[in-house]
Amino acid sequence: QADYYNSVKESDETNNALAGSTIEIAGADLTMSAVSYPATGKAGQTVTVSNTVTAAATGGNAGYFYVAIYLSTDNTLGSGDTLLGTRYVASLASGASSAADTVVTLPTNIMGTYYLIAQADYYNSVKESDETNNALAGDPITVTM
Repeated sequence: QADYYNSVKESDETNNALAGSTIEIAGADLTMSAVSYPATGKAGQTVTVSNTVTAAATGGNAGYFYVAIYLSTDNTLGSGDTLLGTRYVASLASGASSAADTVVTLPTNIMGTYYLIAQADYYNSVKESDETNNALAGDPITVTM
């Protein structure tokens, strides 16, 4: 905008501003890049879930967020899955990863084959360029009594 303070007396005061082209500001993009845990577990006992979340190199930095660990009967995160625990990530720079072990307790009333699924940005606190790639399941776990 020219003459922002209107200090120049002009014959046309309506032509002092011009917009440039549209710019897109890329947001962070968090992806669960690894999830692993033991192949067997006991109902009511703890399991250590190793999980890694990565921020895309082309996106921006991500502020704080939580990674959630779910128990599922299949390898897709859905509304019927059971939240077992979370871990906190203070921030994640573009292109960086955060790996951690999260200890969760398996429910006492289950037996059979299940999946543990890690989900980045559990509370949706990070504005992401792609919100569809935040969950990843590990291999099946056989739960016994």
